[in-house]
Amino acid sequence: MILAFFAVTFATSWASYASITPGGNGGAGDLSVMMQALTSTSHGYIPFYESPDCLDGGRCSFLLVHPALALYALVPVYSVDPSVALLLGAQSAGAALAAVPLYLLATGLSKSRWKGVIAAGVYLIFLPTISSIDFSFHVEPFLPLELFTVFWLWWRQHFWLGGIATAVSILTFDVNSVLIFFFGVFFLWPYFVSGARQLVGAVRRPESSGGIRDTLTRQLRSFFRGPGLRPARAAVALLVLCVAGYLFLRFFVEHSTLFGLPPVPARFLLPLTRPNPQVHAGLAFGGSTTNWILYWLLSFALLGFVGLLVPRTLWLAVPWLAYTAVATSPNYTMLGLHYGSITAVPLVLGFAFGLAVLPLGRTPASLPSKHRARYRVKRAAAWSVLAAVIAVNLALTPLGTLAGPLAQTTLPVATNYPSSLHAGPGVKYLQQLGTLVPQYSVLAAPELLLPFVANDIYAYPYPLGATNNLPFTVPTLPEYVIVDSTALGSLTTPIQEALYNASEYQVRAFVAETSVGPVTLFEKGYTGAVEPLGPSSPFTAAYSPQQIKPHGNATGIVNAPKTPYGSAVESKKTSTAGDMLFATPSAILLPGSYTIEIQLWVDQLNNSSSLDPAFLQLNSTGYDGFPLFSESLLYHGSPTASWFNVTVRLNVVVPVYEGQISGVLTTSHNGYQVQCAGVSIEG
Repeated sequence: MILAFFAVTFATSWASYASITPGGNGGAGDLSVMMQALTSTSHGYIPFYESPDCLDGGRCSFLLVHPALALYALVPVYSVDPSVALLLGAQSAGAALAAVPLYLLATGLSKSRWKGVIAAGVYLIFLPTISSIDFSFHVEPFLPLELFTVFWLWWRQHFWLGGIATAVSILTFDVNSVLIFFFGVFFLWPYFVSGARQLVGAVRRPESSGGIRDTLTRQLRSFFRGPGLRPARAAVALLVLCVAGYLFLRFFVEHSTLFGLPPVPARFLLPLTRPNPQVHAGLAFGGSTTNWILYWLLSFALLGFVGLLVPRTLWLAVPWLAYTAVATSPNYTMLGLHYGSITAVPLVLGFAFGLAVLPLGRTPASLPSKHRARYRVKRAAAWSVLAAVIAVNLALTPLGTLAGPLAQTTLPVATNYPSSLHAGPGVKYLQQLGTLVPQYSVLAAPELLLPFVANDIYAYPYPLGATNNLPFTVPTLPEYVIVDSTALGSLTTPIQEALYNASEYQVRAFVAETSVGPVTLFEKGYTGAVEPLGPSSPFTAAYSPQQIKPHGNATGIVNAPKTPYGSAVESKKTSTAGDMLFATPSAILLPGSYTIEIQLWVDQLNNSSSLDPAFLQLNSTGYDGFPLFSESLLYHGSPTASWFNVTVRLNVVVPVYEGQISGVLTTSHNGYQVQCAGVSIEG
């Protein structure tokens, strides 16, 4: 089961990364964060520096977002193999291995190995578990392994090992200190209830119990000296350890400069002595109550509500239940995102406890005959619930039949779930493109493509924020710029204008075919040849009058029986210089030579004897109307009485995004009309 889980989640997460679409690797930004953070640490730069959070708020180290100090263990491994495959493989392996301590716990609770296998298997197919990995790379999928281990060690009363595991877990993710605190509440609860009952008895029968004071004295003496209360003392120690760990992490963040990190912007501080209104502004039940209720009902239902058979296990879910209730971001209560790993921990632990009391085995021989029929009914119901849990969760996995329909419902499910299970074209060529950028080069890239260059310390995404937050000088024109058709407009105006200025930038390389169209790498001051990466098909298009549509000076589409399409776009009888006759749909033109052929008719009016030497100008524009090249169509002589073709050859030096061919009348004409019966482009 563990190997199957690893194979499925690694394959789907790799496909998500390789699909290069907003609906596929929507977590590209988070993946880039971890890649750059590990690279910067292994290169001796600012510990866990990463540009996305540095741009977006000024937190220039991931440790100031989440003080995940345990990530230092991954640094030497990543320095040897700084690859996406390593991160995704480690993430899948960490989530898969969490089944081991859960199996041990469930087996110990139920005294049944089969129940241990069932608990581990249900965790591996539980939708919040598996969908939290099929997104990007995050720390959260590692939490079940640590938290199940912590819980199992404390349950088995291996307190010293449990303390070490607790410390490691707290240093892995800040929320763990709160989650484990409620582990301590769970372990301490029976002793608290017993003590409370004794106090109630002392109130009701003071003469027999010796009074409240004597009862409290006996309880305290027993707590510190009683041999049977060692687990209670350990639970209190666990509470203290969690509080101390939380305070340390807060001190670490608030005094980051003491640990060689950049300072934290004031709005992100959470002082220990007084609350910060900006930080606590979200804790005002600002989230969607309906979304919260649906999320938790669906999560409990996916486990058949089995955990509710042991109500005490609800203590384990209290911190995450409370936080998701007041959080303003919908991401915390949405299946298909990495926070599902946190949800899985308390619910699956509750499932293991509930599973232990389910009647799944043979009818006990000691059971009276009159109760045996009732036991069989309970057993049949229990197996039915488990079968439904397994079937539904399997159907909702990325490979299941219900995964796609689930993402289309109104339930709290991320729209990117399930992500693309097929790699997009050009992935390996994008990886090659990333290797062309030398380390320590200032590079701007769209967030969607940042993972392909995130091992460069000075790479940063656009658009996220002001570059003056970055800890290095960012020139007006960076050394390298990566552009795709979806992000060109996000660049600053100086960069946009400079990209098509040969004196500033030249194309270093381009990938012709990807899920987001051609991707171009521009290098400042480059003088070498353009390097095409991957195959590229020649561009061919033929546009009818209905596609080029009447513009400006055109009156509309008229019949033209002798033309291939049987119609043409016709100009007005009175034209003005600069009026547009037609414009083709936008297309992406890769570097190369193109032949543009236009079929025209010029109709003489008012006895005009001739046309101006240049009567139509062929223009080509790129993104946002940026002029790329222009050619004039020259026609000498009198108007013709038949259709004729005009052919122009154009040389495209750099990839043209949203390229458009248009025909513009060059002078004012009252003596003739122009008709265009179609435009064809071949490259």
